This record gives sequence, C-alpha cells and structure tokens, in this order.
Amino acid sequence: MVVIFLKNNVTVTHVQLRRMSPIDDEAPARVAGDASTTSRTLAAILACFTLQLQLLSAAQRAFELYADGEVVRRELHDFGVPCVARQPAKRRRARYEDRRDLVTCEELHGNAKWFRAWRESTYAQYYALEDSDGYEQNMERDVVLRKEFEKKIRMPLRLFHRLRNEMSRDPWFQERHTAVPLEIKLVAALRYLAIGGGWQVVEDIVNVSRQVLCTWFAEKFVPWMLKHKYEANVRYPEDASELAVLMQPYEEAGFPGCIGCVDGVHVDWKGYPAADKWRYVGKEKRPTLVANCTTDYWGRFIHVTRMLPGSDNDKSAICQDDFQARVMREDDTYVHAEYRLQTDLSTAITRKGVYVLADGGYLGWPTTVSPIAHPRPGSAEENWNKHHESLRKSVECAFGILKARFRVLATRNEARDENEVSDVFRVCCCLHNMIYNFRMAERMEQETSAEISDWRRMDAEELECLHRHMPTATTMSSHPTPSAVDSVELRQLQLQLASHNTFYMYARATVEMQRRRQNVESVGLDEHRARAMWHG
Repeated sequence: MVVIFLKNNVTVTHVQLRRMSPIDDEAPARVAGDASTTSRTLAAILACFTLQLQLLSAAQRAFELYADGEVVRRELHDFGVPCVARQPAKRRRARYEDRRDLVTCEELHGNAKWFRAWRESTYAQYYALEDSDGYEQNMERDVVLRKEFEKKIRMPLRLFHRLRNEMSRDPWFQERHTAVPLEIKLVAALRYLAIGGGWQVVEDIVNVSRQVLCTWFAEKFVPWMLKHKYEANVRYPEDASELAVLMQPYEEAGFPGCIGCVDGVHVDWKGYPAADKWRYVGKEKRPTLVANCTTDYWGRFIHVTRMLPGSDNDKSAICQDDFQARVMREDDTYVHAEYRLQTDLSTAITRKGVYVLADGGYLGWPTTVSPIAHPRPGSAEENWNKHHESLRKSVECAFGILKARFRVLATRNEARDENEVSDVFRVCCCLHNMIYNFRMAERMEQETSAEISDWRRMDAEELECLHRHMPTATTMSSHPTPSAVDSVELRQLQLQLASHNTFYMYARATVEMQRRRQNVESVGLDEHRARAMWHG
C-alpha cells in the first residue's frame, strides 16, 4: 500500500508492504530466504520513489503557475490530488460598529473599542504644550506647566521637541493612522526611565496598553537611540585637538596629561538565571551587572563597556574595555600626546602618553594612575593623594547623577536578557550627555560663562597654607617599594606627578595671593579717592 501526502510543495511517500495471503508459522523463514521476494520488494520501493519524484516535479510546476490568487490545476489532476486555494484569514476578535467620537468628532473604526482612551490621561495638558520657540516672546506663559513636564521626563522641553521631530521624520517610526501618537510613546519611554517603576505604572499614567509601550520601547526606541544618538554623544577623542580639550581642565588642576577618570558601576538585576546566581553576586552582596565607564572632567561619559557579571572586579573589567586596553595604549593620538611636568621651581620635563585617574583596584598600568599606597603623613605624596581623590570624585558624581536622574538603573531590572539591561544603561548614558551638552549650549547662547564653578577655586586659608610652605623635591628612593601590581613606570609617573603638583600648587598659590593683594590695594585706593571726592 502506498500513501502519498502533498503539502507545501513537499511530497511525502509512505510505503507499507503487506502479505495478502495467509501463511503458516514457517512462512517468515521461507520468505526471508526467498531471493525473488526480496527483489520484488526492492522493485516496489524503487517504483514508489520514482512515483514520488514525478509527483514532486508535477507539484512544483503546478505551483509555479500561481497568478492573481488562483491556482491553475494541470498535472495534479492526473494523479487525483486536489489542490485547494488558500482561504482568507478570519477575524478572531469581534468588530464593533464604526462610530464618531463625541469629543473630537473623529471617525473611529470598530476596533477602536479595544484601544485605551489615551486622550483622557492626566498628561493631556503636557501634550498641548507648544514648541519652545513659541514661548520666546512671552517666557512667563505656561512656565509652571513647562517646569513640571521637564521635571517628569528629566529633559528640557526644547530638547524633547527636537528629539520628537527627529523621530517623526524617520521612516522607522511610521505606523498606521490608528496607532498611538509618537509623542505619547516617547513621553512614556522617558517616564519609564525616570521612575523605574515598571510598565504597569506607566500604563496608568499615559493610559496606553502596557504591551504597546513595552514593545515600542524595546523594538523601536532603544535600537534607534543606540544607532543614531549613542555614537554621536558617547565618544572619545579621535584627534589631537579634541584630546587637548579634555586635558586642559586637568592641567589647571595640577594633573597635566590626564583626560578623565575610570571606574565601574553596578546595576541591580532581578532577572538573572537562578542556576548562575554565583556569577552575578560580587562585593554588592546581591545579583548585579557591572560596566566599566570613563568620564571626562565635567562628568560626561566618553566610553562605556558592555555589562559584565557583578562578580567581576575592576582588574578583569578593564581588560575587556576596548578604550582602556587598546586605544589608550596603542593609538598614536594618545601614545604620542605630550605634556610638561614641573620637577623643580625652574626645571620641567616632557612626557608622552596620556592617562586617566583610577582607584587602587585597577591594574598597575601607566595609563591608569591610582593613588600612592601608604604615603608618609604630611608628605607631598599624601597631599597629592588628596588632590587625586578630589579629582577622581567626578566619576562617582556622574554615577550618582545618572542613577538619580534615571531611576530605572537604581531599581532591580526585571529583564531576562542581560543585553537588554546593557542597552538600557547605554541609552541612559547617551541621554545624560545629551542633556549636559544641550544645557551648556544654552548657557553659551545666553552669553554667560560656560565654565562650571567648581572646587578648583581655593579659599584664602588654603592659599595661605600653600604659599607659606616652600616645597622640596621628591625622590624615588625616599618612598617605599611599589606593590606587586604596580609597574616601575607607573611608580615613576606617580612620583613625578606628585612633584609637579607640589610645585604647581605653590606657584599657583603665590600668583593668586599676589593678585588678591593687588585687588585689595586697588579697592582701598578707589575707596580713598571716593571719600576724598565726596568730602572735597
């Protein structure tokens, strides 16, 4: 018996040979030994395979004649195999009658009953806000509403409108006319990053289905931000001019050649695999993911690695950092960058190769300068360590600002894939840099000083202390031997930086004290002249 199945251009033949006449108990032995029976069996199988090939070729030729939704039956009828055209899909969900919205007077299709009333959410008043250019003539209009909206989405209103307009012009976000507007989905995505309370909370805020928001966020918003915005905002210098911009503020602070700070940040993860929990529990005593980040002086991220298990320490994380392990140690722009170190009040040396500030947990590379271990109390090394710590705190402040602005990083992320957590973290770093760059550009447009008022301005007591004590040169022999992880080159760089910082801060304090004395004398002279003119 031959049974032939034809489905999706594939022919399956089932061959079953059965004896038609009864035999006795010894028949199996006689049949097995009968050569003629074996040959007939093989011939039947060969005939079945030949028929199968014929049916397959006929089916292929018949289905190639598909045109305008109709199947032309030709050769299949010769074999008695019916070929039925595909039936149209049936609606599984009931369709309601079309009606007109009583509020907006818009035509609503029947399936609109399944949509949530996003027009009636509490954020409807924010959707009605105009572009920021419309408030230039009257800055007091909707000022409270605008501030509330910027506080909720953690972004200036003008930057939000700029991002929305750029997304609306991209075909990637083009959807059917009945879909939820792009502006509402963007507000929901930013609000989710800001509060980190889960999509159930955002669903009640914007009155849009959780499934719609979650799908748009994961499949549209995050990939678009990583593709179009991340590389433009989170990037390290690629030429000498950009590198000099990062070195300038550190040189003023007494650390020439420094371009930033590096450290690792942990993000709690709730969706970890239960069998691999030991890989994600580290010093935080809970499952986390860690990323190695490099920031500049102003707290902007210039490089972020992919997320690693929380049990990895700083030594293993920096080895997987492409910027620290390859670019800073092999790129000619970084290797041949020159800077001067003051080894005496009248002597200076020139060094090549930039570095970043790190804590004591990193490897002893010359590109990652950590504090000097076990300095003598009151020595130049101890003072240098204090300046080192005060400079390196910028990366810790960046982490605090990032997690305070986007609470999704401070709560336990429930994503099952660690790549999703890594993508969300990189998007938050990108938005952090976008907000900072936008606000700095606004300050420059207002013709105000773009310099950030920071701790580099020394008070009178510190100036007097530095100016009173004459620094002495430091030598390598006067310090304890370096640790096993520190290289000799790193140790030498640390001592040279300590000497430079000592002489640089003394010279700076001297100049600053002279300037202040001149200002006091000029102010006193002006007051004396004013009194003389008044009494005269």
